[in-house]
Amino acid sequence: MLGGELRVLATRSDEDLAIELLTTQGVSVHPGHFYDFSSEGFLVVSLLVPEQQFCEGISQLLRRAD
Repeated sequence: MLGGELRVLATRSDEDLAIELLTTQGVSVHPGHFYDFSSEGFLVVSLLVPEQQFCEGISQLLRRAD
């Protein structure tokens, strides 16, 4: 896999969280079940995007977590 996994608080499905991040923040992540994670609470990010774009996406995720 050319991505990294993020452990998140499982208050709802990973898919619901991924859709919310895309529609409200413009951040694209994959729900963990796309990669056969056995439980909720995982998002997967791509490491194939340009560094600046990756940093901006991670920064938005961290701001949302605050």
